[in-house]
Amino acid sequence: IRNRVPLSIYFPETVDAELSRYPKIEDLIKIMHEDHFTQIDQEIVEEKSELVDIQIYRDKAFSALHNLSDEAFQQGIARLETDVQKGPIQRISRYILLWGRKDTKKPA
Repeated sequence: IRNRVPLSIYFPETVDAELSRYPKIEDLIKIMHEDHFTQIDQEIVEEKSELVDIQIYRDKAFSALHNLSDEAFQQGIARLETDVQKGPIQRISRYILLWGRKDTKKPA
């Protein structure tokens, strides 16, 4: 969440709100253990692309943008517009995937 570009860079107010919205990875792993998942692994998936059109940000296509004040949203849009006019913005999305195995066999 802290490293999402352009969201965390151009709309820094989204970071704290998003961190409070989503469960911590440690808490998810604990819940998985409590529900008898084993062999829990984490995988970080990253997607990079070039942003040349910011319309999806103007349209608030990302839920994080809906929690911003109008002022913070407009300031972020203005920063994006200024920078995208200079050339493409490197977009980075990162996700953490949690994988676990659950034995569904019932003991004899």
